[in-house]
Amino acid sequence: MAMNYTSILWGAVGTGVSLFAIYIAYLVIVKGRLRGINITRELYSAVGAFTAFIIMMSIITPLLGHLPSLTKPPPGGWVLEQYDVTSAILSVVKVVSALILFPIEEYGAYSIISSAIDGIIGFIGGLAYLTAMVIALYKALLALFPWAPLFISLALARPNKPGSFVLMGIGLMALVATPLIGWVASLFYKITMGVVAVLTPPCLDIKILGVAYFGPGPALVTTSQGVFMTNGTRYIPIWGCEGLQVSQVAWDWLVLNYTYTIQPPGFSIIPLYGGILMINAQLPFPATAIENSTGVYGAWFPLRVLRYWRNGTGYMINDTVFYIRNESVLFWAWVGGVGGNCSLRINETGMVKTTLVSGPMVLPMFAPLTGTYPPGYYYGYRQMLINATAFNESCIVVFEPGSRWSGYTTLPATGPVKWALAGPLNLVTGLNSQWSNVETAFTTVGVITAAVTLLGILLLPYLAIGTAYLGAIIVEFISPLWGVISQLLPF
Repeated sequence: MAMNYTSILWGAVGTGVSLFAIYIAYLVIVKGRLRGINITRELYSAVGAFTAFIIMMSIITPLLGHLPSLTKPPPGGWVLEQYDVTSAILSVVKVVSALILFPIEEYGAYSIISSAIDGIIGFIGGLAYLTAMVIALYKALLALFPWAPLFISLALARPNKPGSFVLMGIGLMALVATPLIGWVASLFYKITMGVVAVLTPPCLDIKILGVAYFGPGPALVTTSQGVFMTNGTRYIPIWGCEGLQVSQVAWDWLVLNYTYTIQPPGFSIIPLYGGILMINAQLPFPATAIENSTGVYGAWFPLRVLRYWRNGTGYMINDTVFYIRNESVLFWAWVGGVGGNCSLRINETGMVKTTLVSGPMVLPMFAPLTGTYPPGYYYGYRQMLINATAFNESCIVVFEPGSRWSGYTTLPATGPVKWALAGPLNLVTGLNSQWSNVETAFTTVGVITAAVTLLGILLLPYLAIGTAYLGAIIVEFISPLWGVISQLLPF
């Protein structure tokens, strides 16, 4: 809300004019008429100072119209209050990270996370306190602003006095600095308010949720609070005020059928414990998983078997080998490759639902903390239909594993951790890139304020001489008229 400070200034100018009028009347009537003291030099200085004051304010006041408008001071207390809330939540995230990482001896990851969160708290705290101090300075200058012309008038009235330098500096600083500091305060407040708006958490309640997963793995679980990868049992952080819903379970590029329940916590010595998320996932068809010593890599199953001879046979030898004789089999496969000792006709197909997956948006330098997720495209696998036919011979079809997801998560980036490591880090990085602009603006305000103040102080001694000559010219010019008026006065 902009304020009409031109009218405020002119009101203060009127006060200065009244002060000069009283001072000049005191010189003429009390010291000159009643006491009979020679007031020539004092009268010259007073009239000259009064004229200089009118000229100076007539020049300065229109120039102030080109400065930013005075606005109502932003609420500095709100800035500090929101900082306290944000820093408290970030501190709880550190505690949750420790509870999740320490049991699996990930001390190095916790140290990096802790340092990152401490840096975020320090940056936001510095920004909040700087904003609050600038707002407080603006409030002080705003209270001083209407009296700035009065300080200038007092400095001009007795320009040779040491205190006049101080009064002139205060007056000029208040005139110039108040609109500029107000602009800086509004800028910092908008920046801080934007930061706080982005960092505002859903609530203050953070929980640790256990996860028990049963199904092909490693599986990428997509929830309403983020994604995480699991291959059995682990713990994830969640917002306690938001219900957790599982929206998808994917194994490599294949979307699985799944069911899930959340078992409420029993008695626990950890108050943050929020229960167990039970997930049961299955392939969306009766398939055989391709496994080896390092894990599960793909799946295949026979779609249709056409028998041509009475002694036709077909059966699995192991997880990756199928034997057929005197028949034809149509396979669906989702693996890295397929081979056989008979004629094979392969047609790629997209008959089984797959998914594009990606992890949380965290800065590259912090990706090792939340793990590496599968890229958003299919890699290392082919979906295909394989038609293998054996006439009067034996045929062995071999399915070869592909390269599975290498994704893992050191710390599940869900809920509070996703909020802490994605939003604040990206925000702080962006603000750091713009901080030089803010510093430039603040430096410009300081330089302009200091320059105007020093200029006024340096000119004050010369104004003392100039105002005396100016006053002499004016007094000598109007003294004949004053002689006529004084004859009409009754005293």
